[in-house]
Amino acid sequence: MTQEARGELTRSTEPHGDPALRARMDTDGYLFLPGLLPAAAVRRVRTEILTICAAAGWLAPGREPDGTVNPAAACEPPDPRYYQVYRRVISLESYNRLAHAEQLLRLTAVLLGHDDVIPRPARLARLVFPQPDLGATPPHQDYPHEQGTAEAYTAWVPLGAIPRSRGGLAVWAGSHRRGLFDHGFVPGTGGLGIRTETMNPPWLTADFEAGDVVMFHSLTVHKALPNRTDDQIRLSADFRYQRVADPMAPHMLEPSGNGLTWEEVYAGWSSDELKYYWADAGVTLVPYDQGFYRRRDAEAIEQARAGDRHALAFLRTISARSRDEALRRAASEVLAAKPAAQEADGDGRR
Repeated sequence: MTQEARGELTRSTEPHGDPALRARMDTDGYLFLPGLLPAAAVRRVRTEILTICAAAGWLAPGREPDGTVNPAAACEPPDPRYYQVYRRVISLESYNRLAHAEQLLRLTAVLLGHDDVIPRPARLARLVFPQPDLGATPPHQDYPHEQGTAEAYTAWVPLGAIPRSRGGLAVWAGSHRRGLFDHGFVPGTGGLGIRTETMNPPWLTADFEAGDVVMFHSLTVHKALPNRTDDQIRLSADFRYQRVADPMAPHMLEPSGNGLTWEEVYAGWSSDELKYYWADAGVTLVPYDQGFYRRRDAEAIEQARAGDRHALAFLRTISARSRDEALRRAASEVLAAKPAAQEADGDGRR
C-alpha cells in the first residue's frame, strides 16, 4: 500500500530572484511556488495535449476534451498505445517552449548560483489514467535516472489543476541532505525506486493549480501519488536544469519518446528558435552508468521467479527494453515459464 502524504508543502511567495529561495532549497530540498508560471500559458499547453488525447480515443466522446477519460482506452508504459500519444505530446512546440520560460530560467540561475543555466533537452510528460496505488511512480531520486551532475534541479509542472484526489507530487523534505539512497526494483511506474516503508518519511503535498511549480534537487526523494479519481486524466511535466559547465549524460540530449528523433519532434514547428539550442553551448558529456537499471532488473527477475506478481509484470519491460542481453533473456525465460502474468508495468524513463 502506498504511504499517503500527511503534510502540506511550504509555499514560497518571495520574488523569484530572491536569494532566500536558495537558502530554503538548501534546507528543504524543494520549493513550492504557486503561480510561478502564467496560468493561461499552461492551460494552452494542456488544451493541446487534451486534443491529442481526444484524437487517440483516450477521452470520453461527445464532449469538449476536459480530461474525462474513456476507461476502455486506459494504458501506461510500455504499452505501444501509450507511446503513440506520448510521442506526439512531447513533440509539441508549446510544451517544449514551456521548459524555457523566463521564470524557470531565472529561478534555476538563483539556485545554481550562475546565469549560464541550460534546460536539459530530454523532458518528460506524465499522462496518467486513474490507477491503483502500485501504478504510481515509487519513491526515488532523479540522479540515478539523469546522472551527469547531481547539482541539477527538476521543475514539476502540473498542467492544469491537480487536486489531491488526482494524485500529484509528494516530497520528502530535507532528504537531499542524506546523500544518494540505494535504489532497486520497487513496484510502480519505472520500477526503480527506494524502499521507504521502514523509514516513515513525512511526505508533503498540496492541491495544485495551473501555473504552480515544485522545484526540487536531484537528490530530493519524491514520488507520485495515485490518481484516485474515477474518470480524470492527470497531466504534468518534468523539466530538468543544470549549469552549462557541469557534465551531462548523453541520453539527456535525446527525446524521451522511446526512439523518437529530434527531426520527428521538430516536424511542424513554426519557429527554429529552440531547435538544437544545446548544440553550440559547449556541454560536456560523461558516460551514463547503467548499473542502477541492471540492479533493478536483476532484482525484478529474482522476485518474479519467487512469484511476485508486480515483478512478473515488470519483466515485460525488461525483456523488451533492457540493454543487457543476459537480463533480457532471463526475463523472457521467466515470462515463458509463467504465462499467466497478465499485468503490465512501465518504465518511465527510456
